[in-house]
Amino acid sequence: MKRISPFEAVLGLLLAFVLWCRADRGMADFYATRLYPVISCVMSRMSSLVPFSLEEFLVAAMVFVIILIVVAGVRRQERWHNVLWREVKWLVLIYVWFYIGWGLNYSRSSLSQRLETPVARYDADSFKAFLSDYAWKINSSFDYKDDEPADVEEDIRTFYSALPSSAGLCRPHSWQAPKTALASGLFSKVGVSGSMGPFLSESLLNGYMPEVDYPFTAAHEFAHLMGVSNEAEANFWAFRFSESSPHQAVRYSGYLSLLGNIMRNAHNLLPEEDYRQFIGSIRSEVIQEYNDNLAYWSGKYSRRLGKIQNTLYNAYLKGNGIKSGTKNYDEVVSLLMTDFPL
Repeated sequence: MKRISPFEAVLGLLLAFVLWCRADRGMADFYATRLYPVISCVMSRMSSLVPFSLEEFLVAAMVFVIILIVVAGVRRQERWHNVLWREVKWLVLIYVWFYIGWGLNYSRSSLSQRLETPVARYDADSFKAFLSDYAWKINSSFDYKDDEPADVEEDIRTFYSALPSSAGLCRPHSWQAPKTALASGLFSKVGVSGSMGPFLSESLLNGYMPEVDYPFTAAHEFAHLMGVSNEAEANFWAFRFSESSPHQAVRYSGYLSLLGNIMRNAHNLLPEEDYRQFIGSIRSEVIQEYNDNLAYWSGKYSRRLGKIQNTLYNAYLKGNGIKSGTKNYDEVVSLLMTDFPL
């Protein structure tokens, strides 16, 4: 019988820890509040030493090694089970690194559970009042051109620093700032404006992003870095940041970024006449900018690649406990209508 190496033993223990956390919410909460803050602090400090994205190079290297193991085994005419065992160990290492680096946040308690506040149930009158308030706010923040923040990244860190401990998020550090994705062209083709780097705690943003999208998207990806896995919750925190800003440009970014989510909710929940009335209450200039933004991204989007990415990401989210999959983004409206004690 082959003797287990120290590396294999450690890898086995780490795998057992990951599986334990994924099956036990209490352990996942321990990871999210005790271990992840330290891990993300160390990893983000290391990755901050260079201005470009290390995460993308690492992922490319991981894929390269997966292929190299097979090619090298074939060239050396090794027994297939030896090649397969090396491949399995490498894949387990990637799996463990992903979940211990960030992925176990999928198994933690939800925002509602952490704040011991049930998510608001649908009520027609309350929803209409929310839409009316939203329409007024996005209309009043449209003339934002001369009110840009001097340092939006610092504003984002300040916002997350001020959140109460009950929110269950990490405390930001001065070196934590988003990086421009080297694969921004690919991001655009699959409809991705930002991404969380789980291996090295990097927030990656699409370099082709319009200026109006930047504050909200940066705050959304920063929420992921702070320990948020749920997309609706990341939208929630990004919106709370945007809405609380003294700068109209940042507030408008938040309102405009969620317009599509809110429109889909309104279309699905309201009678056609009420839905049209809501759309009619929004300034035509805002609707035009929203449509221009859609057209901009559509011009860079690849339907074939986008469909593949959406299918894979939908399965990925569902496999990590997000039952609604990619529709989870739209569930932010329920969170925004909930009176959380923050």
